[in-house]
Amino acid sequence: MNRQVPDIDFMYSWQRPSDLRRLAVRAQSRMSNEAFLSKGGSREQKIQEALVGATFLCVFQRIVSPVMGRMAKINEEALDMEATGLEGTSYPFEITTAYPPDYRIRERYKNGNQPEIPRSAFTGEPKPAEWIASTIINKTVKIRGKGMRRHLIVYDNIAGGTTDLWRLPSLLEDAAVEWDSIWLITGVPDIGWVALVSGIGRLKSSMPHEKASPILHPLFWSYRIDGAGLRIFEQPNRG
Repeated sequence: MNRQVPDIDFMYSWQRPSDLRRLAVRAQSRMSNEAFLSKGGSREQKIQEALVGATFLCVFQRIVSPVMGRMAKINEEALDMEATGLEGTSYPFEITTAYPPDYRIRERYKNGNQPEIPRSAFTGEPKPAEWIASTIINKTVKIRGKGMRRHLIVYDNIAGGTTDLWRLPSLLEDAAVEWDSIWLITGVPDIGWVALVSGIGRLKSSMPHEKASPILHPLFWSYRIDGAGLRIFEQPNRG
């Protein structure tokens, strides 16, 4: 296996989400888990962000608006990915990952280790909404006061079932107002779910099938991406 960090310049050009995802998956497949998850630097992190971001955009463009996407360059402050709609709407994104408390992913994959799959992954134990909320609040602290409007994608990398999505918005304190929208995604890059936690008011005009519908948070979609393309199995939950 080639353990060198693949060239990532291709990520900085505008392209279809499916193409960006395919290239990110290919780049990740050329690296060992230790190199990718334990020893990784800024370039490895950018590939991780591309896997999450491009997978998310594949779903986003189906439920919000067709888009082209690109990864932001490493030195662009508080910006991980951009998308642009056909009508010219810009969607700047920040991407972060939620882990269980005190989880250290670099330590888990150090020296070629392969962590055991936790029991909760098989039992489907619900994940505390507080763990997700803490990740969102911590990320919000880093951008507060900088005058930047972003959409936030949280990759839920916590083993188990779903979390209490209906309770999550109430745990965010004032963090939700700092973002144009907040999203969760699991199962990157193949099969999982996407949830819109906050921000429907800023996105509703771009969602043709939602314009006339009163909507409550959260909205939830399950997805699968394979050789047949993207399939969405569930429609948004409505209040």
